[in-house]
Amino acid sequence: MSGTCQRLDCDVRAGMPCEMGTRDFRSCPQYQAGTESATAPESPTEAPDDGSGLRLPWTGRGLGLADMTLASSRGPARLVGLIGPFNAGKTGLLTAIYAHFATKGVVDGHDFAGSFTLQGWGQLKDHTTWPSPSGGIFPPHTPDTGQRTPCLLHLAFRRHGAMVRDLLFTDAPGEWFTRWLSNEAADNAAGARWIADNATHFVFVVDRAGLAGPDVGRIRNTTLALARRLSEQLRGRPVIAVWTKSDGQCDVGVEAPVRARLTELFGEHPSLDLHVHDAACVNLLEALLHQAPAAARSQTHVTPASAFLAYRGAAS
Repeated sequence: MSGTCQRLDCDVRAGMPCEMGTRDFRSCPQYQAGTESATAPESPTEAPDDGSGLRLPWTGRGLGLADMTLASSRGPARLVGLIGPFNAGKTGLLTAIYAHFATKGVVDGHDFAGSFTLQGWGQLKDHTTWPSPSGGIFPPHTPDTGQRTPCLLHLAFRRHGAMVRDLLFTDAPGEWFTRWLSNEAADNAAGARWIADNATHFVFVVDRAGLAGPDVGRIRNTTLALARRLSEQLRGRPVIAVWTKSDGQCDVGVEAPVRARLTELFGEHPSLDLHVHDAACVNLLEALLHQAPAAARSQTHVTPASAFLAYRGAAS
């Protein structure tokens, strides 16, 4: 099948991953079949061998599912699922984290060790510059496309003498989680299910400004219902609650019951009050690097019959 992508900056035709993060380029809403361009490659991460030299197997933009091996080949990557409804501030949080982290490149003794998605991070950070190429100071809403897996943004860290730690952050539209909340098994909630099934860590995003606004009732109910749905999927995996847009005040009579309910659902967990101008956003990276990972899926451990195979090392 021949075809082309309507995005001018898409490199599928050059053997790179889909710009929208879609595993099958033919299901991408930007792909148009039957045009006069060259046939797209069967493997989106394999560059054609045209004799011109080696190509990097990534573009620098957001990673898709096929690219996860890039970040996990040297060790298990931590997949951080950002969970929150529409307009909670998930993409704004990612933008703030990178904008503040980029000024130093160090997080509590962990040095920056690279990223496969520097262009993706840079596109977010462009919105914090003035004058901004986009004309605003906040990133646009993450589009609700037909994708079934989220865009992934990557950062790697290394502490002296230790192995590299890779973090992958999901950047998914809030509509995914709204549909997941309405019907967990719905076909159009597949993206949210993928995050819930595969994440090793969760960041639950609460719109603190929304709880102080005129639509407090709806936002509170949606936030708590989504927290309950997430709590049913945790299986021991760690959660960090991030209260975004915390530069304003919120009625303690509204905020305190929500915090108490989150503790009931998640157990004791880190809770950070953050906003885009606060360098404390980097504290989230520190918390993620120090949290112990848990298995993303329930696992059944079978003890081998052989004593040799069953040996797990001497007790300390």
